[in-house]
Amino acid sequence: MNWKLNRGDIVLAIMIVILIVPCCYEMARGGELEDIAEIAARTHGLPVPLVFSLIQHESSWRPDVAGDDGRSIGLMQINAVAHGLSRASLYDPVYNVEYGCAFLRLLCTRFSPDTVRALTAWNFGARRTVENNLYVGEFALRVWTQYKRESN
Repeated sequence: MNWKLNRGDIVLAIMIVILIVPCCYEMARGGELEDIAEIAARTHGLPVPLVFSLIQHESSWRPDVAGDDGRSIGLMQINAVAHGLSRASLYDPVYNVEYGCAFLRLLCTRFSPDTVRALTAWNFGARRTVENNLYVGEFALRVWTQYKRESN
């Protein structure tokens, strides 16, 4: 099977963000970060504890954090360069989490039913995950373990 993310998949994720972010922004702007994450997770049919666990491991719930490389930004540490997004927009928690959840949903669909492999693709990139036959990365395992612990 060919598991590449094509431009159409990425364009679809971006279009979902463009259409949904304004609605979520109005509903959650005054709320806590957890409310923003919960709305985005539910919008994209993702388990809320999974999104919470991913955010905890990516940024420790700090919307202003940037990765060591300076490219990964915000709560979900979205790589602005890889996704062709504005760095400034990724510091907005609503935009960051909405885009992150749209992209995570895309990966979960692509690697279904293997959510751990989808998390590995989140960390390493879908292409590298497939080309290098990666199944379980250390990061993915930590996120998955916390998710399972919190959902019981």
